[in-house]
Amino acid sequence: MGLILLAVVLFAIRAMSPTTIDANGYLHEPFYLVGFGFFSGFSGLLVLIIRFVLKRLR
Repeated sequence: MGLILLAVVLFAIRAMSPTTIDANGYLHEPFYLVGFGFFSGFSGLLVLIIRFVLKRLR
């Protein structure tokens, strides 16, 4: 559950972070949060599925 909560927090931080363009035309945004959010979300879902299957097998 913690990994899924972390994913929600990372996506919320990404949504609230400002996106700016500097004088040279470079876009500055915390895009790495999207990757970490998807990774933690999928990992959390995988852990939940594995725990559900193992509980059913016992």
